[in-house]
Amino acid sequence: MRSEKKITLRLNHVKDSDLIIWLDELQLPYGKKGEAIKNALRRGIRSDEVPPAAQLDTSDFLAEIRQVVEATMTTTLATISIAANTPSAEGEEDEYAKDCLDQLGSELLFDPDEEHW
Repeated sequence: MRSEKKITLRLNHVKDSDLIIWLDELQLPYGKKGEAIKNALRRGIRSDEVPPAAQLDTSDFLAEIRQVVEATMTTTLATISIAANTPSAEGEEDEYAKDCLDQLGSELLFDPDEEHW
């Protein structure tokens, strides 16, 4: 039994145009083109296997999220105007605090329909 097998392929210029283009683009030295074809065949045989999950680089996500939140808070807090003086009457303190918190809360809400989001 021979230790090598020879394969001859005929490629149709219509049906196999993608393969013809791929072969023409292989600018490899003599003998290396055959290795590239063998590797492609091996990948095709193993295509039934589940490919490994894509690995995401999450090392900078926390820092980027922190920058976005800090910039948003800085911009939002800079636009809020809260009076520096406190109310003089006793009953007005609770109402004043409630008004300040309401104003702060409404400024921090994000509207996903706004154009800048």
